[in-house]
Amino acid sequence: MINFFIQSKRGQFCSLWIFLFIVVFPLTSCTEDEVLEPLPKDEAYRLDKPAGFPDITFDITGNSVTVNGVALGKKLFYEGKLSRNNTISCGFCHIQEYAFTHHGHTVSHGIDDRLGIRNAPPIQNMAFLKNYTWDGVSHNLDERSLVPITTDFEMDSSLPEAVGKLNADANYKKMFKAAFGDENITGEKILKAISQFMATMISADSKYDRMKKGTEVFSAEENQGMALFQNKCASCHSGDLFTDESYRNTGMYYNPQFDDRGRYRVTLDWTEISYCHSSPALH
Repeated sequence: MINFFIQSKRGQFCSLWIFLFIVVFPLTSCTEDEVLEPLPKDEAYRLDKPAGFPDITFDITGNSVTVNGVALGKKLFYEGKLSRNNTISCGFCHIQEYAFTHHGHTVSHGIDDRLGIRNAPPIQNMAFLKNYTWDGVSHNLDERSLVPITTDFEMDSSLPEAVGKLNADANYKKMFKAAFGDENITGEKILKAISQFMATMISADSKYDRMKKGTEVFSAEENQGMALFQNKCASCHSGDLFTDESYRNTGMYYNPQFDDRGRYRVTLDWTEISYCHSSPALH
């Protein structure tokens, strides 16, 4: 009986992982190797809301998403020059083939192999969210990249330092002019270009999406995984993006090695030391 129970549980979790895999990994944004060439005359980049998704929360009134802006943002996302020693880019920790997380690491590590306090959160479908990062400290996508650029265990740099490096690159001057109208490179433009690129990271064509549309059918094991997810996970991972954007007690004890104090870092409320943004958008 015990062996049967173990095998049954093991089978359930295999089914759950299969379901999560077909929900999370497909992404409509371009790959790292795909080169986006600036257009001679810039034009708006159309952000389409997939059927069933919530409204877009990304504020385009202060940062219009354009084709050239996205091309620049993509190049900056994978640019090591934003770090102190030119080795760490945003894409170093946010690996696309692993749902933009730092797969294989308990916590992410950055410059000089310094350990952080958490693993990099997934960043797809951020254009539809209201809060960012595990503890919700950020509410503005245009400002989101400032934290990793300046944090000592991530990229350990500064915007003035990054601007100086990019100003020495003629190609970047050309790309900034194509995206923003002039060659003047500023920290604000760096952040806005990266957020434009991140806003295009829309995942809406997974097998789960196609199943919902009626164009594809789940296997028996995938249906079992979905049923298990709906019974055990959906209380937090709900809605079309599989998140209710709430903060939950994850049950994790305080580990002094990583000094992760959960929501306390934001609210300074000790009762929230184990609370994190525990329902990331899985879609």
